[in-house]
Amino acid sequence: ELRRVFGALEAAAEGIAFVDIQGRYTTANPAYTEMLGCTREDLIGTFWIDTVHPDDLNEMYVAYAQMVETGKATIDVRGIRRDRSVFDKQVTLIRLQETDGSFAGHCRCTTDISARKVRERTVAASEAKLCAIWNSTPESVMVIDRALTVSDMNPAGLKMLEREEIEPVQGHSVTEYVDSLSQDRIVAAITGALAGHLASVEFELSAASGSRRWVESKIVPLNDDDGRADHALMINRDISKRKSAEAALRRSELRYRDLLENANEIICMVDAEGCFTSFNRTTEMLLGYTRTELLNKPIVSIFAPESMEVARRVFQAHQSGACTNSLETFLVTTKDEKTLSLEVSTRSVFEELKFVGVQAIARDITERERTRMQMAAAQKAEALGRLAAGVAHDFNNVLAIIMACAELQLVSTSTDSNQSKLSNQIVKAVHKASNLTKQLVTFSSRQSGAPRNVKLNDVVGDIDRKSVV
Repeated sequence: ELRRVFGALEAAAEGIAFVDIQGRYTTANPAYTEMLGCTREDLIGTFWIDTVHPDDLNEMYVAYAQMVETGKATIDVRGIRRDRSVFDKQVTLIRLQETDGSFAGHCRCTTDISARKVRERTVAASEAKLCAIWNSTPESVMVIDRALTVSDMNPAGLKMLEREEIEPVQGHSVTEYVDSLSQDRIVAAITGALAGHLASVEFELSAASGSRRWVESKIVPLNDDDGRADHALMINRDISKRKSAEAALRRSELRYRDLLENANEIICMVDAEGCFTSFNRTTEMLLGYTRTELLNKPIVSIFAPESMEVARRVFQAHQSGACTNSLETFLVTTKDEKTLSLEVSTRSVFEELKFVGVQAIARDITERERTRMQMAAAQKAEALGRLAAGVAHDFNNVLAIIMACAELQLVSTSTDSNQSKLSNQIVKAVHKASNLTKQLVTFSSRQSGAPRNVKLNDVVGDIDRKSVV
C-alpha cells in the first residue's frame, strides 16, 4: 500500500515535498525538484525558506501559522530556483502529525503558476490602462443599459452634466439630459446600438444647472462575454464652439450674399471655359437676362462687336497665366439690344495652382461716357468760340480802316455826287459788318444778346437795295 502511495507521488504532475519540524526538506517528487531546477539529493536537508522569495517570506510565515493551527493553508508566492531565477508558484501547506497527534512537519504541494500570473498581470495592466483612459479621456462616456438608463459614467461625463458623483445620475433615463426635439433620435440610436449597429447623433445636452451645450454622440454596442450587446456606449464630444462657429459662418455668408446681391456693380464669376457660373441681381438687371438664361452662357456673347477682340485677348491672358488682374472698358449688348459701356476689373481664380475661372466686377459707366462726350463737344464749341472771337477782333481792325477811308471820301466830295453815295453805302456796310462781329463776340463769350425792335420792311428794303448794287 505504501509502495502504491509513493509510486503515485513520484508520478504526480504537481510538485510535492515533505518538510520536518525544523523546516528542512526530507524528500520531494521529481516534479518538485524539476520546478526548483535541482536534484533530490541537492534538495534534501535544505530549508524551505531558501526556496521562497525574501519579499514574500512574511506572507509565507502567516500561511505557515495558519497551517499549523487549522491543518491547511494555500498561498501564492514567488519561488527561488537553484540558479536564483524567480518564478510564481501556488503552495498548499498540509499539516503532518504523529500517531499521538503531535506536529510532525508539513507537506508542500506546489504548482508553477508563472504563466497564469503573467496573464493576470497582463489583464491587470490592461485594466489599469482602461481605467486610466476612462478617468482621463476628455470626452464624456456614458454606459446605457437596455432600459435606456445610465449605469455608469466617466469623470468627464459627470463634469459635462455638472455632477460630482454618479449617484444622482445612475439609474435615470438618458432622455432626461437630451433636448425634447432629439429624444426620439437618441432612443432610436441606442436601440440600434443594442442591436449591434453604430450611430452618430448631434443634440443639445442639459446640465444640472439648466445650461445647454451641443454634443456630438457616437453610440456603439458594448458586448458581454457571449458577444451579445447588453449595453450601449455613448461617447459624447462637446461641439458647442463648432456650432457657434458654424452659426457665425452662416451669418457671415448671409451678410456677404446680401452685400453681393445688393451691390450696384456687376459681380460675377466665369469658369475656365468662359461661361457664367454665378452672378448677382445687378448683373441680371443691367443685362436684361433672367438667371436661368444667364447661367452657363458664354460671357463673350454679351460683348459688342467692337469690344469682342479685346475681351477674347484679356480672357486668354488669364487662361495662360500671363495676366492675373486687369482693368478694361468694354461695350456690351443687353438682351433688348441696348449698348452699355462697362469698366471691368478682373482677377484670375486658382485652386491648387490650377486655373478655374475669372472673377469680374463691372461698373456701368454709360452715363459717365455720355457726359464725357458732351463735355468734349462743349470744349470743342468753346474752342470754336474763342477762334470766332479772335477772327471778329481782327475783322474789326480791318473794318475800322475801311470806315476811316469811307468817311474821308465823304468829306472830300459833294453830297450829291455819285462818289458820295457810294461812300455812304460803304459806311452802312461797315456798320452792318460791325454788328456781325459783335454777334460773333457775343456767341464766343456765351453772353445774352440785346434784343431790339426792328422794322421788317426796312430790313427787306435794305436787302433789295444791296441786291441792286
